Amino acid sequence: MTAGPPPVALIACQVTPNQMTRNVSGIRIVYKNTGSAPLSTVRFHVVYHTIERDVPETVVDHGSFGPGVTIDHHFDAFEGIPYLGNGTKSCEVRSAS
Repeated sequence: MTAGPPPVALIACQVTPNQMTRNVSGIRIVYKNTGSAPLSTVRFHVVYHTIERDVPETVVDHGSFGPGVTIDHHFDAFEGIPYLGNGTKSCEVRSAS
């Protein structure tokens, strides 16, 4: 039996600037648990494009995320690299449990 897609709806995935420098301060990820059971770990794969190359990051959120709940968290991923706008090249949910 194959598992279906993670029960998570991705709402926003935006790189955030550091207001004091021209670098990234992190990434804001907003998502919703669309399943019928609480989640404790959600894993994302995000790629941010810089002038030189694509930078991949795995972002893992741990907590207790109830069914129907929207989660809005900020992570330190990409911190310190040059900020080139808030868009990501890709952002996807890899797993949720």
